[in-house]
Amino acid sequence: MPVMRMDSVFPPGAQVGKEGEITLGVADGAPIDLLRFSNAGITAVLKEKGRFTVKIAPDVKPGLYEVVASGSQGISNPRAFRVDALPQSVLTKPGAAVKDAVPLQIGAAVWGKTTAAAADYFKVKMRKGQRLLLHCDAESIDSRLRPVWEVIEASGRSLQTAARDGLLDYTAPAEGECLLRLHDLTYSGGPEHLYRLSVTEGPHVDFALPPAIKAGGRRKVTLYGRLLPGAKLSAMHGSDGRPLEALETEVDAPEHAPLGVDGWRSTSAAGTKGFTYRLATTSGTSNPVFFALSPSEVILENEPNNDAAHARSFTAPAVLCGQFYPKNDVDAWNFEAKKGDVWRVEIASHSLGLRTNPHLLIQKDGKDVTEAWGPDMDPTTRIFPMPLNDPSVRLEVKEDGAYTIFVRDLSGGIRVDPGAVYTVSVRKEVPDFALLAFLQPPPETPASTLSSPIAPILRAGGTVAVRVRVLRKDSFTGAIELEAVDLPEGVTCVPTTLLAGKSEGLVILSAKEAVAPFTGAIKIVGRAQLVGRTIEHTAQHASTQWMVPNINTGDINPYLIKECVLGVLASETAPLSLSPMNEVPLEVLVGAKLECTLKVARRGEFRDALKLKTAGALGVETLKDVDADAKAQEVKVTLDTAALKLPAGHHSVYFIAQTKGKFRGKDVTTSVYSTPFAFIVKAPEPAPK
Repeated sequence: MPVMRMDSVFPPGAQVGKEGEITLGVADGAPIDLLRFSNAGITAVLKEKGRFTVKIAPDVKPGLYEVVASGSQGISNPRAFRVDALPQSVLTKPGAAVKDAVPLQIGAAVWGKTTAAAADYFKVKMRKGQRLLLHCDAESIDSRLRPVWEVIEASGRSLQTAARDGLLDYTAPAEGECLLRLHDLTYSGGPEHLYRLSVTEGPHVDFALPPAIKAGGRRKVTLYGRLLPGAKLSAMHGSDGRPLEALETEVDAPEHAPLGVDGWRSTSAAGTKGFTYRLATTSGTSNPVFFALSPSEVILENEPNNDAAHARSFTAPAVLCGQFYPKNDVDAWNFEAKKGDVWRVEIASHSLGLRTNPHLLIQKDGKDVTEAWGPDMDPTTRIFPMPLNDPSVRLEVKEDGAYTIFVRDLSGGIRVDPGAVYTVSVRKEVPDFALLAFLQPPPETPASTLSSPIAPILRAGGTVAVRVRVLRKDSFTGAIELEAVDLPEGVTCVPTTLLAGKSEGLVILSAKEAVAPFTGAIKIVGRAQLVGRTIEHTAQHASTQWMVPNINTGDINPYLIKECVLGVLASETAPLSLSPMNEVPLEVLVGAKLECTLKVARRGEFRDALKLKTAGALGVETLKDVDADAKAQEVKVTLDTAALKLPAGHHSVYFIAQTKGKFRGKDVTTSVYSTPFAFIVKAPEPAPK
């Protein structure tokens, strides 16, 4: 079905307490009449087609937010929107040569776009010995740009190139103009190749130690970075070779991690509970720093600790922290374990948002006990990958004694970065899970290679399915009940079951034919029986940045978003819907048969016969497809609880049909999901004595 895709917002940001204009790049020119931001203090008013006046309230904190567009065709995927305290301007004419270099002001930001097969030139007036931080932001503002950002001589020769994060830390050797050049790695350009340049004397944090702190309370940390007020020079250098300062400070750790955190984060961080912190100073606010939340106080490494003889000892359970630094660093940790103990030992580094490849080795008396590499796996398909390089092992202790844990970064021989931090958790196993919800259009054919960022759009009388991926922890394999909550009036969700051992399920939302328009955030929750009690978790949400025609040749780049925004399109009726005739769960005895009657409503040019696949409850995927001819208004499906071996309890099934038709005058192929059919299997009453 047609979806609204927003490819760009320009400029994707504004200054606190100010207003400005932004222009949207929407596929197929879909009309937009309102914008919804993830912070209520950011508002927008339509100025003309595709252009809005955006106003930032004075109390909006600097940070990275999201914007969703809404119009007559539904809602769009989210796009990044950055707010900070720096004065902002938009580059109207790029400097195409050194002689045309555009002046940049210290303490200000400039928004621009690269031009294909060209470079943009800039200049900054500096005093001798003056140190400036020159930032080029791209990925975090949803840009396709892979920036090459460098200080050059007038001849064009490069003097200094920015690190991967787009930061140039430059000190002027003499008074005069500092010349700068920016271009895409492959010299691409256009409206999707955005950038934000800023020149500041404000703080920048490269990393923090420890990278994890105990939840709840005020905790001491050390920030390592540049231009940190009151800091001391450290012995470490950044990935660009510049010396780093160290600032001891305190941060307030929340009791529970918020769902949406500040800053761009890959889906590799899904399931990692934590929060972000920005250092506020009189000269500006720093970039966000992520801290993972720990259930206990953390233990920092003491160098040198590269072998068993110098391993730092600890008592399990514990959370250990350190750095894969310097080059080829190996860290050793030592603890006493008793025969029969079972410990879960796992590293977190890649999941902290770092480009690391950790390795874990456990020895006893110099002999290997077990080792692990990161799985770097995608549990389902390439359509929505979730790579993860953090290893985890289950240590079953066979004999009493001292065990040594060795950790290293397998990429540490080619990269020297003190910001390559890690945590090692040594704990008793606690089965648990985390959820990640995302939306991808069902493939039109099994061979389809398209990936596209879309949002959940619910048409009157129709349904929409949201995919939910489970991240299972400590060998938890049980079933999880999935449900959407905080829904608007007229929208319902019958709980579905993510089956035991499965990695992915669906949440299906249904709208009544008479429903009010709505654009707002909803939540998806999962419930499971763990250790004799019901545990409920709220799903994180994710999206992809770009439409990729072929996932085998293009990067999908999925990332975490702050909220799931639902759009109810009341003015447009779903052309085809499948819904159970009963509105309350039916009851059936264990071993008996149950008949489900589905109403087939065809409101548009979708007249083909249907083949319905059954999904949901355990075993129903083995049922034969149910045929519904082109004129059928009802379909009956019989469920044999004995053949399916369904136990007593609450169950639900849903039906999926792929069909072709015309919508808005275009040929479309779409998958239609029925409203789930809920029923209760009851155990027979015990015979009277």
